[in-house]
Amino acid sequence: MIVGGTTTSLAAIVSVLALAPGRGLGLRQRARRPATRPTSTVPVPPGDWDVLEVPYSDPFGFAGSLASLADAVVVLEPAALREDVLAHLRGAAALTTEED
Repeated sequence: MIVGGTTTSLAAIVSVLALAPGRGLGLRQRARRPATRPTSTVPVPPGDWDVLEVPYSDPFGFAGSLASLADAVVVLEPAALREDVLAHLRGAAALTTEED
């Protein structure tokens, strides 16, 4: 990124995600397996979910991408990213209207 004539780089933040089998293929391409199992307060869903580390630099954009995967991803860490994803999902839910 160029700011004021100088080149700067955005520091990558590392997320820890649980991905449903066969889902989130784009995330899987840039992911790595964590060296140790994360100690998250959020449980990994039962089944063959993969726990992966995925770097990102744009919290808002990444949260929106994760929200679009709906039930195929669980954010284990960081908690702030998990809250951002939930905010995206709540915003989308608020856009729906009941039909009588």
